[in-house]
Amino acid sequence: MVISATVLVEETEGEYVVSSPLIGARSQPSGGHVIQSVVQNSRYDLTQQKYVCGHCSTTVMGVVVAAAPNLQRWWLLCPECGKGSVWNDDIILPPPPSFPTIDGLPDDICSLYDEARTSFDVHAYTGCEMLCRKILMNAAVDKNAKKKETFVYYVNYLESNEYVTPALKSMAVIIRKHGNKAAHEIDPPDMNRARHTLVFTRRILDTIYGTEHEMKAYSDS
Repeated sequence: MVISATVLVEETEGEYVVSSPLIGARSQPSGGHVIQSVVQNSRYDLTQQKYVCGHCSTTVMGVVVAAAPNLQRWWLLCPECGKGSVWNDDIILPPPPSFPTIDGLPDDICSLYDEARTSFDVHAYTGCEMLCRKILMNAAVDKNAKKKETFVYYVNYLESNEYVTPALKSMAVIIRKHGNKAAHEIDPPDMNRARHTLVFTRRILDTIYGTEHEMKAYSDS
């Protein structure tokens, strides 16, 4: 899908009217910061900006639908997924995921993993760790463990059925402890602890599902 647009700015009765085929028309008081035309001269490319889209994780040349280059602000449209992002002082919002996707995840676990990744990227570390704990429970149930059991039961189930190694079981124990602290202690987790919790979760999921997915793809080729 190819998208192109020109953003025009006109001053009418004390307001700046910003319009383009993509965003329609918008107005703001002329005393504020002017959203400038994307066709003016600048040391930045005001028609396109290269970035990693936080919605689809694709590196794209995003279409600039509006810009305030004096403030280093751009409103971008992804040509891959069609969703919008904002570039503030070299920071893209929403940010691209810090953690990779995992092939072969069931839909419910994939949704939880994506939610955990997003939580980490927006600094919601408490939610991230609690989601990691839930992910392992769902993984065990997906592999035919009983529902409504304790977390210890689920960890032991994954190990006894050889879905995780002893080393990965140790990671699962850490995930349990961190998830409990996030849920029941006043002090929130910091970025470093949440990162390790999510790293361990990703490794366990990759072992349970990613490896199986790759083996199946290889055997079918």
